[in-house]
Amino acid sequence: MRLKKFHQIGKLISGGITLGGLIYLLFFNPYLVVDSYQLSGVKTLNAEQLKGTVDHIINQKWLGVSQRNIVLLFLRKNTFVRQLKLNFPEIKTASLEPVWHPSPLRSFRLLIQERKRAGIWCSSAEKGSCFFFDDEGYLFQKSPYSKGPFILNVQDDTGMNLRLGDKIRDTRLIKALITIQKKFFQLPDISLNKVEIINLNHDLAAITNQGWKIYFDPQSDISSQFLVLETLIQKGVITSSKKIHYIDLRVSNRAYIK
Repeated sequence: MRLKKFHQIGKLISGGITLGGLIYLLFFNPYLVVDSYQLSGVKTLNAEQLKGTVDHIINQKWLGVSQRNIVLLFLRKNTFVRQLKLNFPEIKTASLEPVWHPSPLRSFRLLIQERKRAGIWCSSAEKGSCFFFDDEGYLFQKSPYSKGPFILNVQDDTGMNLRLGDKIRDTRLIKALITIQKKFFQLPDISLNKVEIINLNHDLAAITNQGWKIYFDPQSDISSQFLVLETLIQKGVITSSKKIHYIDLRVSNRAYIK
């Protein structure tokens, strides 16, 4: 009986030693400590600031283990990416991959995909509060105020007060805004200065270089509404030289002109 008990204790000690050795080999092994990394896909981001943030993250400890340990870093890569994106909203996606040469298990590559500018979002409630947004509606970078045909400028008059890192939740609204800009590029002599969001239904008023207001319903098909406008132009009902206060296209297949 006593011999059996000593045998069990011996197995526990042996198992503990094996487990301790495995933990040391995986998480405290000096040959598994990151000594270099590479950045890939960085275009507009400040590379030095990005490196500083990466260094800060991997120099932290988790449960007493340095995140410079390559095993821990890859086990917690989702947390690493989340921290990185909190510091840099311009990052759309980020991923890690090991680098095997010249330092196997001591180096990694950080692959970055940056967000692309779809337009500028400005809040009328807070002067000077403008941000670039992408085609998913993320406000990812501060922007100077701008208007004109070459950049989609959106003015929020509804008091949403979106800030850096926020997302425009209405996906139809984003799609409508981008479609409106593309359609205006195809019009002769009429260009888009900015788009105003005029109410909580997110109805849109496109302001042209002539000063016209053209109203759209983003919850309906924008291309169909634009087709009505194009037909009016083709028939000569409206021309760039005419004095027009507004054109309302929000009723299906109709246009109200004043």
